Amino acid sequence: RHIAHNLAIREARGEMWTSVDSDDAIVPHALERIRELWLEIPETERSDFLSVVGLCRDQHGRSVGSPFPVSPFDVDVRDYLFLHRQFGGEKWGAGPMEPMRRFPFAEIPGTHFVPEGVHGLQMARAHRRFRFVNEVFRIYYVNDSETGVTLTSRREIAKGAPGRVHYYLWLLNNEMEYFWRSPVPFVKAAAMLPVTAHYAGQPLRDIWQKLESPSAKLLVVAAMPLSASLGAYFGLIGQRK
Repeated sequence: RHIAHNLAIREARGEMWTSVDSDDAIVPHALERIRELWLEIPETERSDFLSVVGLCRDQHGRSVGSPFPVSPFDVDVRDYLFLHRQFGGEKWGAGPMEPMRRFPFAEIPGTHFVPEGVHGLQMARAHRRFRFVNEVFRIYYVNDSETGVTLTSRREIAKGAPGRVHYYLWLLNNEMEYFWRSPVPFVKAAAMLPVTAHYAGQPLRDIWQKLESPSAKLLVVAAMPLSASLGAYFGLIGQRK
């Protein structure tokens, strides 16, 4: 997917971008409405915004994810990702093409999956804010057995391991300032890093050398018991399959 994304961005000629998965639909006039909302941002401030983002509903008309306290709701992208988890769930929107071209996905050999987190956090350092609105733009189909994908099996972990290693290293090396306010993503990254490194065929000593801060290294060491438990869990999944 990340390779296709980069190709699409290189070939695109529009001023704004969005992505639509195979199990998505867009409500009528969503793109026109997003453009209107984008143009409502004062021109002198637009370079500070990454995108305009709205809500989703499922194919039965039920809301997917939580609404925002006000609309519009402008928030720092990194603060939203780490600190505003109460507004989680599916969201969807569009933004200017320029940051997408500046920050393509890493094209890592040997993997079919690179988490979107690195891509989004890199862009957030240059374009700091989201504009959220309580308007539905996307239909998110649930319980679709033909197109639904899970990345929790050992086989999928192994296939995407190099991309996951890249994401966990980037998060631990660049965003640890958020650890005390939002520890869960960092504990998960520290615990999963040795597991995914194993499946990626990357020696732990090489991973250790790529960790840039003492705090990141300390967290990985502290999470080793959890890493061992997760490694055993994925091993059992493989045996059952």
